[in-house]
Parts: sequence; C-alpha cells; structure tokens
Amino acid sequence: MMEPLRGTAALVGPLIDKGAFEGMQGALGKAKAEGGQVFGGERQLENQFPGGYYVRPALAMMPKRSPRPPCSPSSTVRLSRLARI
Repeated sequence: MMEPLRGTAALVGPLIDKGAFEGMQGALGKAKAEGGQVFGGERQLENQFPGGYYVRPALAMMPKRSPRPPCSPSSTVRLSRLARI
C-alpha cells in the first residue's frame, strides 16, 4: 500500500474481489505461456485479511508483441470512450 505522505513506493495493492484476482492471475499465466517473464503479482497479507485480495505489483516482459488485444473488445470500447471524455 502506498504511503503518499512519506512518498514510499507501493509494495502491495488491493484488488476488488476474488474474480479480479483470478483474472489477473489468468492474464499473468497467459503471459508466461507466451514466453514472457512475470515479476510480482503474488497474493500478499492472506493470513491477516483472508477475505481481501492484496497483491504485489506485477510486470510482464514479453519477447515479442502479442497478436491478441490485451482486453476484450467490449473493454476496449469502454476504454476508448473513457479516453474521449
């Protein structure tokens, strides 16, 4: 969690629910399956907050550009609409 008053970097961040965590893990798994290296993304604080989904920030380094879009077409449309606002 970020401490903005101290200016320290985020060590963990919250995801909204189990579905979001599973979606993130699925995307990181696909990146690995396509030859990428994944750093971070592990669940943290599970013992202290069993119903919470806190994860380390994740970075995926891919060997080449993926032929598939990073999100579903419906998400892409929503993101492009948001970008115009």
